[in-house]
Amino acid sequence: MTIAEQLRKEGIEEGIRKDIQEILNEQLGNVPQDLNDKLADIHNVDALRRLLRAALHAESADDFRRHLRGI
Repeated sequence: MTIAEQLRKEGIEEGIRKDIQEILNEQLGNVPQDLNDKLADIHNVDALRRLLRAALHAESADDFRRHLRGI
C-alpha cells in the first residue's frame, strides 16, 4: 500500500469514527470515553461501517458496547 493509499484509508476511518461519535452523541448524550477509546483502536473500514449502522440503532451505551465486542 502506498503512503497516499494509507493516508486515504486513515482519513476514511477517521471520518467514520467521527460520524459514529456524532450519532451516539445525538442519540445517547455524552459518549463515554471508553467507547471513544475502543473506536480509536479499530482500523478496519468494514468494521467501522458495521458500527456506524449499529450506532444508528443503539438504545444505550451498553447496547453499543455489545456491538463493539462483536467486532
